[in-house]
Amino acid sequence: MAVINIRNFLPVQEFKRKVDLLFEAVKGSPAVKGAEIFIPGEPEWRAEGKRRKEEIFVSEETWKRIKKIAQKLGVNILV
Repeated sequence: MAVINIRNFLPVQEFKRKVDLLFEAVKGSPAVKGAEIFIPGEPEWRAEGKRRKEEIFVSEETWKRIKKIAQKLGVNILV
């Protein structure tokens, strides 16, 4: 992993504008029929939005284990 301070190279707003242009170019590229081109993080953003609307499925067994651990830790679970 590398961490780069963009400000050392160009103003942050200019960097963001260039990234937006890059993403537009990538998303506007022709894709194979039936496929979609994603930018980094896009599948995760979509999944998060879906989960916020539809909630997250947790099996009954997993939920029992969560409640047991919460009880042991003194955490109240509001459902």
